[in-house]
Amino acid sequence: MESTRCLLDPDYEISEQRGFDGLGRPTLAMPSTCPAARTEHQRCAWLQRSARFGLLRGSFRPQGAIAALRAYLRQRERLLDYAAAHIQHMQKHSLR
Repeated sequence: MESTRCLLDPDYEISEQRGFDGLGRPTLAMPSTCPAARTEHQRCAWLQRSARFGLLRGSFRPQGAIAALRAYLRQRERLLDYAAAHIQHMQKHSLR
């Protein structure tokens, strides 16, 4: 789940619009890694136990227009990075 965080943003937004109040991405109020968790299953069990004891809190989830603005700015930054990479590619191959 951690590696797919940005893929889940639309799901969280739809859930929030329909009145479901989830944690978002859970963050721990204690060290962020479980030293004993060697597998994903062990890490999930550890997060479940932490939630049961109230050691998790939801991450910051911006609302409405701020979420849209952040998504727009991330997309703009990604497009600028792509453009820069293409310019470098053209410059590299034009010197040959």
